[in-house]
Amino acid sequence: KKKIDLQFHSEVETLELYFDQEKVEKIFYNLLSNAVKFTAQGGKVHVAVAVGSVSQKQRQTTTATATADFVQISVKDTGIGIPRDKLPYIFDRFYQAETDSTRDFEGTGIGLSLVKELVELHGGTIEVSSQQGWGTEVIVHLPVGRAHPEASGQVLRDDEIVETTEAAPSQKTALMPVEAEEVEETPQESDTLAEVLEPSEAPELILVVEDNPDMRSYIRQYLTQSYQVIEAQNGQEGLEKALATIPDLVICDIMMPKMDGYALCHALKTDEK
Repeated sequence: KKKIDLQFHSEVETLELYFDQEKVEKIFYNLLSNAVKFTAQGGKVHVAVAVGSVSQKQRQTTTATATADFVQISVKDTGIGIPRDKLPYIFDRFYQAETDSTRDFEGTGIGLSLVKELVELHGGTIEVSSQQGWGTEVIVHLPVGRAHPEASGQVLRDDEIVETTEAAPSQKTALMPVEAEEVEETPQESDTLAEVLEPSEAPELILVVEDNPDMRSYIRQYLTQSYQVIEAQNGQEGLEKALATIPDLVICDIMMPKMDGYALCHALKTDEK
C-alpha cells in the first residue's frame, strides 16, 4: 500500500545457525515492521546478510564463546530517522524518540528493549545508527554454529536436532500486517458465550488497549482461549469501553494517541465505578 521497495541481499548461501525460531521471528518481524512503519510512501527497506565480526568491546558483552564467528543481519531504511541525542535511550523500556514526524506513526510493537533482550539471549549483539531525516540502520550479530549455548551448558547432541523446513503449528506466528480498521472485534461472540454460561462459569472479561493492530491480534490469540476479550485502539476509546463494560482486567500500552497508558490508568483508578 505504501509502495515501499523491499530489497534483500545475502553474501552467504548456507550457514549453520542454532536459534530459537519463535524468538528470532519476533526479532526480525519487529525490526522490519518498524522499518516499514517509519518509512514514508515510496521509500526503501534493505535487508542484508553477511558473515561479520564484532568489536572486542561487543564481544565482552556477549555470552558466546571467545572464538565465535558471527553472522551479521542488517535492516536499513530511508525513514524519518532518530535524533542523535535520543539514540542512547532507544533500548530503554517504554521509550520512544519524539520528533515532529513520529506523530504520524503508531508505536513500535514489542519495542527495541525486548528485541535487545532476545538478541542477547542468543549470545548476540545489536546496534543502531541513524540520521534524522535520512533513515535508520539496525545491525544484529548472532553467533554461528553452537557458539552461544555454551554459557548455559545446553549444547544439543546431533540426535536432538530436528531438521524441518516448516515450523510446527504451535510455533507458527499469527502476526499478519493489517490495517487498524481491518481488525475485527468480536464482543458479539464473547457475549453469546456469556449468555450460555451461568454467571459463575462465564469467563473473565479482559480489555486490551493497544494502538498497534498486530500487537492486539497477537495478545488476543493467547487470551481468547480462556477469556472474553474486547479491544480499543487508543486510550480514549479504552476509557470509554472500560467504563461501559467494567472488565476484570485491563491490558494497555503506554504510548498511544489521544490518551496514553498512564493517563488511562489514572482515569480508571479515580473513577468511582
